[in-house]
Amino acid sequence: MNEPGGASGYFARIILAAGQSKRMGQPKALLPFGRQNVIERVVEAGRSVASLTVIVVNPLLREVLDGAGGLEGVELVENADPASEQIDSLKLGIERLEALSSGLPDGFFIHPVDYPLVGEEDYEALARELGQAAGYDVFQPACRQRHGHPVLCRYSLARRFLELPAGGTARDVIRNARVGYVAVSNPGVVEDMDTPADYSRLLELAGGEESS
Repeated sequence: MNEPGGASGYFARIILAAGQSKRMGQPKALLPFGRQNVIERVVEAGRSVASLTVIVVNPLLREVLDGAGGLEGVELVENADPASEQIDSLKLGIERLEALSSGLPDGFFIHPVDYPLVGEEDYEALARELGQAAGYDVFQPACRQRHGHPVLCRYSLARRFLELPAGGTARDVIRNARVGYVAVSNPGVVEDMDTPADYSRLLELAGGEESS
């Protein structure tokens, strides 16, 4: 779908980092990843595209990240219940976006912290498609016939997420929206990090990218 050309528009972003990381055994956001930790890497990936970034965190992570270097210009939102569902964190993030936005963004990215290999070019490809493909409401990167993250939604979908009933998920909104899949060359958009084995594997992939 994507064509050459720069991304333009006003974009916001919600980074979801409030989970308990039970399988990992420690906060994913703070894991070392090269010269940065995971959350710094995720923030940096979309900094040039997203004018407004909200990170939804749990109370423990909030204590660590308050005033941390590398996170200048981002807004931290606390989810007091790390055991809650991811949609609860997403709703908190959208509510903060609505409170902070001086004007309505063209769209907002949803980026789970589990995907640290996403790059700036992936954000740019999604943003460019939103500006060019009027027939779609959601844009999702695709690599090697797999769909990944971050997901970019037109801002008109924000209210649908907020109005989901108890037990609803973000997939309920996306499933009923018009989804455009954006071909990207970075396999990192489909590589998530849930376990220590995943972490080791992603570190190896990142090392290969940096040495190539």
